[in-house]
Amino acid sequence: MIEASMDSECFKLKVSNDVDGEDASEFQSLLADITVGDPMDLLIQRIEANAANPDVRGSGLGLLTLMSDYGARLAWIFSAADESDRICVETYASIPISQIHN
Repeated sequence: MIEASMDSECFKLKVSNDVDGEDASEFQSLLADITVGDPMDLLIQRIEANAANPDVRGSGLGLLTLMSDYGARLAWIFSAADESDRICVETYASIPISQIHN
């Protein structure tokens, strides 16, 4: 499910998806790696790592690009889904809207 809204200051997005437990764990591990430093520095590190090993799944480049290039603030909630072996992942993004004054 995708939900979006916008006000005069930011564009807000919520994406909800059910994944299996292994994928949820891998994603949480990725998030632990890409949310602990300066997004621009981490983006450069990930680009270099991805160039060295392009077959790696889930590099985080898209999320880091949103954070470093667009100033996106991101958050995640992991919870049990309706099916017992599934995890609901909710991703929240808030992206500032530039105001140009003449």
